Amino acid sequence: MISVCDSFRQQGVPEDALRLKAWLNALLSGKMASWNDLCQRFLLRYNPYNINAKLRNDISSFRQSEDETLFKAWERFKKLLIKCLMHGFQHCTQMEMFYNGLKAHTMMVFDASTNGTFLGKTYNEAYEILGRIANNDYQYSNTIVGIC
Repeated sequence: MISVCDSFRQQGVPEDALRLKAWLNALLSGKMASWNDLCQRFLLRYNPYNINAKLRNDISSFRQSEDETLFKAWERFKKLLIKCLMHGFQHCTQMEMFYNGLKAHTMMVFDASTNGTFLGKTYNEAYEILGRIANNDYQYSNTIVGIC
């Protein structure tokens, strides 16, 4: 009876929720030792090692495109991190990967804005500086300046 009722889709319930429920019900018929076991099975099913390895490679080999603004590069890098929540990179390593993937001109902007080396800052300082510069870049790239 429960499985029949579970198969009906209620208004506003996404298709993914039904698939996840079916997956969980299938798992419950087997043995699970702990919450960690459930998490491992979930990750293996929906985030296989080969996909995770590719996403980790995308993060570690990040490069700013030639015509890409700093703001767009930063947004793209953050999306890569979100796609691969189990990447295992520490915050300071993430900052290094992003910085090292920037165009030389953009790196110089960061170094000039920090009176030396951007990577010499703590993670929190670097993150704050990066956010400020990226937001300024976004504002400037979306502002049309009229010349009189």
